[in-house]
Amino acid sequence: MLPVWLTVKEAAEYLRVSRATLYRMIADGRVKAYELPGSSRKRFKREELDELLSSAPKQGGDDSLKTEEANAPD
Repeated sequence: MLPVWLTVKEAAEYLRVSRATLYRMIADGRVKAYELPGSSRKRFKREELDELLSSAPKQGGDDSLKTEEANAPD
């Protein structure tokens, strides 16, 4: 299957980060950016961003849910 390519703006929105954060993630190696032939603009493979998202720690996680349930009135 052919990869789905995202622009910088699309990738930042997909990851729910700012463009500046996306550029920092490129600089520190967390995200790989590609330059397609005939263009100097960066592109990102959505599949690779999905892998990044699936390996990222979840905000709030299950522990926060348990805490809320424990504090809920009966």
